[in-house]
Amino acid sequence: MLCLDTQIERTLYFDLLPLDLGTVHGFTLHFQLFTVPGQILYQHTRLSVLKGADCVIFVADSQRSKLQENIESWNELHEQLRRMHKEVSVFPLVMQWNKRDLPDILPLSALQKYLNPYRVPSLESVAVAGKGVMESLQMGINATLRKLTPPQ
Repeated sequence: MLCLDTQIERTLYFDLLPLDLGTVHGFTLHFQLFTVPGQILYQHTRLSVLKGADCVIFVADSQRSKLQENIESWNELHEQLRRMHKEVSVFPLVMQWNKRDLPDILPLSALQKYLNPYRVPSLESVAVAGKGVMESLQMGINATLRKLTPPQ
């Protein structure tokens, strides 16, 4: 785990986390998880990581003061997926509403309204306590597997 201390806030993230999940329907599953901070400084890093992504877990800061930044990040993600000819409405995506333990947070209905127009799976989290983090990962893995599974 790495920690970036910036002038504004601290960002904790995994640079790369490889996971082997065994075999499903005769296929061996290997996942590589990359996380990229949301600050504008990391826009090129996000783009490079997104090019090979099969799923995105969008972690939104629930604080009222962060709504505009969240909207800008969402719009950036939407635009980059569009440029890569990936249809956002069917791309495996999970919305994680983080920092739900803080006092001045938006209600879930507002986060859904402004940041989840496609009504993809979403859940609350408190990342510093580990709440909702593994559940988000599980949702993302399941969304990816559903996309890769041929219809029967």
